Amino acid sequence: MRSIKVWSVATVMIAAVVLANGAVRENPLAITRTPSQVEVTNFPAVQAVSGTVSVGNLPAVQTVGGTVAVSNLPMDVNGNLRVTLTTLHVVGVTQATYEYGGSIIGWSRACSAEFPGTRVCDQIEVIRSIPPPPPFPSGGVLVTYRAAGGSSIDLVANGCLKDNGYLDCNGLPPTIPIACCGF
Repeated sequence: MRSIKVWSVATVMIAAVVLANGAVRENPLAITRTPSQVEVTNFPAVQAVSGTVSVGNLPAVQTVGGTVAVSNLPMDVNGNLRVTLTTLHVVGVTQATYEYGGSIIGWSRACSAEFPGTRVCDQIEVIRSIPPPPPFPSGGVLVTYRAAGGSSIDLVANGCLKDNGYLDCNGLPPTIPIACCGF
């Protein structure tokens, strides 16, 4: 019985030593080094590039010290940067013609189908359009306008806008094109 206890203790001790030895052993392939800065000094000051260059890993904001030169910007005659505000304007008039009093949403759909990204123009948008629209093919176009309602709320209505800028369907053909506005 005593020999069984001795052999059991000896086996446990040998197993403990073997396991402990494996836990302490390091992998010789896992060598770690402290990072160091790399500086490349043999590039010329200016790099000639042809084709397209894509840099996609820059953060949205870059802190820049010194002077930055940017070319290809629109300048006015005095050398100032020209900034253009995009305003809604007449893009065109539909080839198809429509009856007065039609659906405003239907007119916008017709504009969008012929001139993607447009809708039916409002009277004021046509009048204030830059550049001004060319003469209307049939003397007038269909537009929306703000009609004063019975209360202080304006109602959107539709009507005919003649070349002179007035809302008037008299003297126009029974169907006319739609003025389409967009950016």
